Parts: sequence; C-alpha cells; structure tokens
Amino acid sequence: MKKLLVFAAVAAALTLVAPFASAADPAKAKAKKKPAAAASAADNDQFKKLDTNNDGKLSLDEFKTMFETKTTSKGKKGGPDPFKLFTQLDANSDNSLSAAEFKNLKPSDLQPAPKAKK
Repeated sequence: MKKLLVFAAVAAALTLVAPFASAADPAKAKAKKKPAAAASAADNDQFKKLDTNNDGKLSLDEFKTMFETKTTSKGKKGGPDPFKLFTQLDANSDNSLSAAEFKNLKPSDLQPAPKAKK
C-alpha cells in the first residue's frame, strides 16, 4: 500500500511539472537558433568584405586576402593552403565562390594542419 501511495505521489508530481518543463524547451530552442543566425550574418558580412569588386562572388585572389594577415607566433605564415581550400569549397567548379559556397567554410578549415611527427 505504501508503494502505491509513493508511486501515485511521484506520478502526480510529474504531471504537475511536465507542462513547465515543456514550456522551457521552446525558449532553449530559440536560444540555440540565435548563434546560428548570428554566424550566418557574420559569414555574410565577411563575404561582402572579401568581395572587393561587388560581383556577388569571390575570386581566388579575393579569397586569398583572408589569409594574408594570418601569421603564427613565430612570424611565419600559418594556416591551410588557400588554393586547396578554395577548390574544396567551389562545389560547381566555376573558379569562384558564391555566398552559399562560402558559408560551407568551417572555422576548423582555417586552422593550420597538425605537423607530422618525424
């Protein structure tokens, strides 16, 4: 009998708490969407800055400017090969990057490749 009362009390408590827990989920979902939207806006701003001739696409030369200021702490150029990365992002092989292709650029793509152990 005692177990039945405990079970009923737990069930009642969960019934009372459940609507509040599900009400918090949409707020969490909205909070998670904001950074993605902010990242998309940042990508768009970066694309516009790189598109110096305002033709709506990035040439290899425009894309390379993103890597010109990247240097390591020892003063050496670091980061990935811009040409290789450009060709990977250029999905339709038209030798330019559209805004949609540029959005496929991940922050990890911009990190230097790990050095091979000798």
